[in-house]
Amino acid sequence: MKKILIRVLCIIFCVLLCPICFSSCKSKDMITLGPYSITEAQYKYLASTFNRQILDSMGLFGYSYDAVDESTGLSIGQALDKNYTDIFQANILSLLYSQLLFDIYELEISQETLDLVDKNIATIVRYYAGGSSQDFDVYASAYGYSTSTIREVYIMQLKQEAVMNHLYGENGDKIDVETLDKIYKEDYMMFQTIVINNVYRIVEKEVDGKVTSSLVPLTDEEKQKRNDIIADLTNLFISPVEGYEYKIIDPSLSYEELYQLYSDDTAYPQGCYSKFPTVLTSQNAITAAALLKENDIGKIVAKRLFTQSGTIEIGSEKININAGDYFEYGYVFVKRMPLGEKPYLSDTYKSFFEDLAPDAKNKLFMEFLQNYEANESNYELETGELLEETPLSSVKANNLDYNFFYGDLGKAEESTTK
Repeated sequence: MKKILIRVLCIIFCVLLCPICFSSCKSKDMITLGPYSITEAQYKYLASTFNRQILDSMGLFGYSYDAVDESTGLSIGQALDKNYTDIFQANILSLLYSQLLFDIYELEISQETLDLVDKNIATIVRYYAGGSSQDFDVYASAYGYSTSTIREVYIMQLKQEAVMNHLYGENGDKIDVETLDKIYKEDYMMFQTIVINNVYRIVEKEVDGKVTSSLVPLTDEEKQKRNDIIADLTNLFISPVEGYEYKIIDPSLSYEELYQLYSDDTAYPQGCYSKFPTVLTSQNAITAAALLKENDIGKIVAKRLFTQSGTIEIGSEKININAGDYFEYGYVFVKRMPLGEKPYLSDTYKSFFEDLAPDAKNKLFMEFLQNYEANESNYELETGELLEETPLSSVKANNLDYNFFYGDLGKAEESTTK
């Protein structure tokens, strides 16, 4: 059941490339569609979980919404409101329309599934409040919702999943091959990276059958060689200088040959696939590749981002880090590559396309809803003033049941059920 709910959460909060737009008019309710509605508490729960997922993806959970990103000049709260409001509200409206379609298609959720929902909620309440829903509600009130809100949303999400499975199959098996390939070509890109690390090298050793890795600072001689390679690649690919004398590399070699010779990261020698990022706010390899034309090459600073607080060791030096911290360790030369022919069917690239079918379901469902709202719906969507008065930046990031699905609480619960 836990896996079912995780999949549902991923569906509703999947970052979509083309948010759906609905007509609306004012009402006293938060969001209403005929007899169906999303209450203020449900909206805040959904916003809190959405915020947490966005912040986790950027390594910023735990930071104040007032903290400013120097590269954009926006605070975290401002970035949430500016870059993600349309995406979030599109997902909310998708959830609301799903309740209507669930009834139209006469779908059902089994009693067994509902019992498992209650079991999961009981685990969360037991962890945070010793099993007392009243005590848990006091804790959850700081986020704007309650135990009953969480249960209501879980069921709404299960209904949405049932509708999408009805239309496209649980694993997207009702999506025809041509449509799936079209979505792949529209939403995915391929790239390769030459990573030159001028700070440390990774040393692996085996102890008692276990392989461990440590970071060892480069010597001055090693740093100089690495910096010479960076200068050579910059001249070859980024900004040529007349009369430049190459110190290390052979400029007649191709990008792919230089990758084999010099890249410090060779985990994916055939290249990487990725979905296009929805918001180009951070300078990483995926963003850089998205901004390039096919066969063009860009250069970015190599950064190691930490999503959890702790310590790292570089040589004999221990460094305390916080979630969201990063350090620079060289440069990355990113090449945008032409798309391959159906790589999602290949074992070589299979790991890059685990989300292709769910993404396709989301995209097709949004297109379906746009058409349904415009041509078939008997109800008019109504939004209240509360919608405008409740920006994402006004809702705390979820630190309650989110930890059950993605954190230590969930891992502990999984271990007890195996």
